[in-house]
Parts: sequence; C-alpha cells; structure tokens
Amino acid sequence: MSKASRKDRLRSLIEASRQSIRDLWEDLPKEAQQARGQIDHWAPKDHLAHVAFWDARTLARLKHILGGPAPEALEGHFQETNERVFREHATRPASEIISCLETVYEDLLTALDRLPDETLEDRQRFPWTAGRPLWQSLVFTPVYHAIHHVCDVLADQAKIEEARALQEEYAERMAALDPASSWQGTVEYNLACFYALHNLPQTALDCLATAFSQNPDLIDWSKQDPDLDSLRSHPTFQALIEG
Repeated sequence: MSKASRKDRLRSLIEASRQSIRDLWEDLPKEAQQARGQIDHWAPKDHLAHVAFWDARTLARLKHILGGPAPEALEGHFQETNERVFREHATRPASEIISCLETVYEDLLTALDRLPDETLEDRQRFPWTAGRPLWQSLVFTPVYHAIHHVCDVLADQAKIEEARALQEEYAERMAALDPASSWQGTVEYNLACFYALHNLPQTALDCLATAFSQNPDLIDWSKQDPDLDSLRSHPTFQALIEG
C-alpha cells in the first residue's frame, strides 16, 4: 500500500476538523445552541461564526490561486476584525451559521483537490504564507484554529479534559504531516498555548522547552504572544525566552 501524500493527509485533517465541529454542536444542550454571547464572552455560535469567517478568508485565497479574484484586503488589527465579525453575526440564527460553515468546508476541500502538490509545497509564491509552504497555512486555519475554538467551547461547558484530549489528538495528527524540526516545534508550541490558556502552566512550560529546542525562531514571537501571558512572570518562562 502506498504512503498517503501530504495532500491526502491534509484533506483528512480538514475533514476531521469539520466532523469535530459537527460533533461539538450536536452534543451541546439546546440552551447553549441558542445562547446569545457578549463581545468579551462568546456563545458557541459566535465561535463558529468566527471560524466560518476565517475559513472563508482561506478559501478566498485558494480560489485566487486557482484563477479567481484577489480577496478583499482587511483593514486594521485582526482584533478589530474579530469584533466586527461578532457584531455582524451576533443575532444571526445558529442554523444559518452552521450551514455557512458546512459550505465553506466543502468548498475548501474542493479547492484543495484542485491544487497541484507542488503548489502546496511552494514557500515563495504567496506573500501571506511568510516564507512557509502553503500547506502549513491550510493546516493552521481550517484545522488548528477551528479546533482551538471547539476546545474553547468545550472548556466553557466544563469539559476541559475532553478539550485537552482533542487538542492532543490533533497535535499528534498535525505533527505527522512533516518530520522537520521547525514544524514539530510549531505544533508543540501551539499545544503549549492551549495549556497556558487553561491553567496548566507546568505542562505548557515543558512543551515550550521542547518547542524552542526544535524551532528557536518561535522564541521572539513568544515574547509578545498573548496566549502565553499567564506564564510571563514564571522564572522558567523567563529563562526559556532568554536562552
């Protein structure tokens, strides 16, 4: 049996991410599905509207690569965009958001199937990938970013162990995409962010030590990454970022 290509494994991950969102929504109590959120505390449907928006941005970029128009540029800081998206969708029925998200995922998979393998590996053609291969951007938004928000909802539902198991499962699957130390470090770093955000400081610090040894370029970003704010005063964190 031939080894699955990176595109095949990426497709499988995107499909799994979509299914994880479905499973999350189906398991939510009715009151959680119908809840209205606040700009500083999102309801489950707000998280999904946010995921749909950023997945659609990725889809627009893929369509542009395949010959479509360039996506409209976003103005301002990404936090301003996130707040605008929240306001625009706060009163939208959850059923519409779920339907939109399903369509975006289906279109993402269709676009992925049309992309040549060499395009997925290209590091130079697309300025928005910042020198990374295109496939890494496709892992981040419709997979890692989406699962991050699934886990936020699970944590809000007092299911932190379920959230942790899901994060660790996806980290293992994402790590399998590329043995390069830079990628392994990136995956480990993202896992550290989850632990830091959910009151698991020592586990986060252990992950960061591994991440920095595999990908030292992450150290500079860690100095400003808000996901790691809970660790900033910890002596071990200070020692890690000072090298």
